[in-house]
Amino acid sequence: MKNEILIFPRGRFYIEKYNQWLTFDDVFFEKVLLAFNSDLPKPFIDVDHEQKTAFGEIIELKIDKEGLKGKVSWNEKGIELLKNKEYRYTSPSFGEIVDN
Repeated sequence: MKNEILIFPRGRFYIEKYNQWLTFDDVFFEKVLLAFNSDLPKPFIDVDHEQKTAFGEIIELKIDKEGLKGKVSWNEKGIELLKNKEYRYTSPSFGEIVDN
């Protein structure tokens, strides 16, 4: 199963983890696209930022008027989480990763 999700909405948001305001705009989105299209590992869907078990992979990114969207290819475990309504929202993990 594949579907599209909004990963980063456009705007300025306070990120408690970093204790700062961040702006998600075309400049930020282009940096994410550059990394996505590089040799870095592709992002995957996990639970609670554990970065262990993958429940799906982000296979495509695009920028539109709402923000940065991704096409997700869910695996069987991810499909079960969706069917059981265990996924309630997305919370992207991101950082300055520049090497494998």
